[in-house]
Amino acid sequence: MAEYHLHAKTHSRGAGKGAGGHVRYILRQGPYAEKKVEQVDGSAMTKTRVSRADEVLHSESGNMPAWVQDPADYWDAADQYERANGSVYREIEFALPKELPDAVNILLAQDFAQRLATVPEGVTPYTLAIHHSEKDPSLLHCHLMLSDKVNDGIDRDATLWFKRAAASRTPTQKGKDKKPVDPARGGAPKTQARIGQDWLGAVVRPLWAELANQELAHAGYASIRIDHRSLEVQRQEAEQQAARLWEQGDHDAHRAALERVIALDRPPQPKRGRVLTHAGAEKAPDRAAMVLGYEEGSLQETEFKVR
Repeated sequence: MAEYHLHAKTHSRGAGKGAGGHVRYILRQGPYAEKKVEQVDGSAMTKTRVSRADEVLHSESGNMPAWVQDPADYWDAADQYERANGSVYREIEFALPKELPDAVNILLAQDFAQRLATVPEGVTPYTLAIHHSEKDPSLLHCHLMLSDKVNDGIDRDATLWFKRAAASRTPTQKGKDKKPVDPARGGAPKTQARIGQDWLGAVVRPLWAELANQELAHAGYASIRIDHRSLEVQRQEAEQQAARLWEQGDHDAHRAALERVIALDRPPQPKRGRVLTHAGAEKAPDRAAMVLGYEEGSLQETEFKVR
């Protein structure tokens, strides 16, 4: 059954591998184009390097300025020219519904990315990559990188693009409007739509649930829905529904509602993280224990009898 799984982060200049390193990671390019695998031949074990190209089902970029020839050009320039401690990119990682065919999931991810990249001031550059899960190749997840810079159509080179936007000058005489400044003299403006509010909780999470549920319904899975709300909120709602059904005397529906209450009485699914996924449990023992505990708990059958 489809699960709601979405994580978001904001990355500042100088953090981690940088925007350029991360885009190569999600596109499986450069140092991330190959991986080492162990092969056993009798009593001998060898390590060989194999291509990771087949891990990427689909990738694309949009709303890029004219000077960008390759997606990495943009994100490398962001690392180089974005102001110190400035936000370089926002990352959203989300699971795609396994009930949907790959072609539909690609369109779904594209729609989600384009909607998030559209802001009141215009459109912002983005890069997305859809990956097959290493644990189960039939499962898909998407990495989305969003820039806060707005592509206003003005021709700027990379250096100017990442400078501060030109601001209107304050007039010398009181009572007069600010003097306009040619926006081409400054950098591309940054959207304000993703700050000063709960952008993740108020926009991103509910939008993904809405779009995914629409596609599930169109594909004939109207009974399967994902919910962006916390497990606690969902459980409280199920408890209230169970109480109403009991009062109405609908015992079969009441039992089903109680089973949903039990199913929701669990901790949130922990994120595996890149270290655990690629380096193994010995490199991330605490996270490995947390993930293992969650997975073992999910496999245990809970017996509940209504007397």
